[in-house]
Amino acid sequence: MQQHAIEKYVKEQSLELIMYIEKVSSKKTDRTELQNAMKAAASSDRFVVYKLDRLARSTKELYQLTDEMKNRGIDFISINDSFDTKTPTGRAMFDMLAVFAEFERDIIQQRTKAGLEAARKRGRLGGRPAIDRKNKTPYRYAISSR
Repeated sequence: MQQHAIEKYVKEQSLELIMYIEKVSSKKTDRTELQNAMKAAASSDRFVVYKLDRLARSTKELYQLTDEMKNRGIDFISINDSFDTKTPTGRAMFDMLAVFAEFERDIIQQRTKAGLEAARKRGRLGGRPAIDRKNKTPYRYAISSR
């Protein structure tokens, strides 16, 4: 789904596509493909992600990455969140969505912990079953040249 949406965006914009596919969670700090994508991105490129939470899990990390992009003249586009940082409105929307994305993640974590605790009190073990690595959805980053 992510890859298809990015490819569609790039095609509609008549851009060249270079796709980086990350296979580790955005919670991890050592994300090789993200680092490669950031190194490869150049001024006037567009750094495209499907959704904000595919790039970073905290507002701080999101701001660090997008500030670096801004300083290097790279435009940031989040397809699902319908904004790009080339416009003042897009930058304002980005700021608001970044805060809400982190808030949503925190709320989900609180609910999960509360549910697991309640289950343990009832004598049940909680947690998610292991995921087969072949079925795990990787994170995708794309850089598009104008």
